[in-house]
Amino acid sequence: MSAEVDGREEKGISRRRVVKGVAWSVPVIMTTVAVPPASASPGKYEALLDYANLQAATFVQFDKPTNSGQYRSGLGPTGFHLKNSSGLSSGPVKGSISISSTNTADPSVGVYSFSGGTLSMASTAPGKYTANFELQSGVANGTTAQFSLGFYYTGGSKTAGVGKKFDLTVSFTSPTGLLDLATTLTLN
Repeated sequence: MSAEVDGREEKGISRRRVVKGVAWSVPVIMTTVAVPPASASPGKYEALLDYANLQAATFVQFDKPTNSGQYRSGLGPTGFHLKNSSGLSSGPVKGSISISSTNTADPSVGVYSFSGGTLSMASTAPGKYTANFELQSGVANGTTAQFSLGFYYTGGSKTAGVGKKFDLTVSFTSPTGLLDLATTLTLN
């Protein structure tokens, strides 16, 4: 660049000064956008659904859960997990499990067994099941919490509703910032 500046550019805004200012401000703006303040960052958590081989799931009959002759197969997750790599303990893990179908005729499905925390029934209505879960102790940094799910079906017939599908959603209220885990349950 030329070191000479004519009288017109000395006191005003020159193109050279504008270009120089933009050149210096772009990296600063990019850095500010790319790195949020630590207080705004929720940490790094990973929540995923867990599946058995070929997405196989077993449903027990609600009225006779110990009668293995009434078990029926289906497709769906066997649980979910939450991995904490945030650098801190997560604090309590809380959320809900919802299962619904637009077809409210029997059979319906719900969660029969749950491990990894506590589960409290919120509501059952035709075609809809909702329960809340909690792991009060939280998840230590660098560890993974496993939550296992077992499902039931309602109705007396083991063959009713073959192929019926249900929407399953696992939602987290804490730690914050986690996306819902959504999938489909299918009765065979």
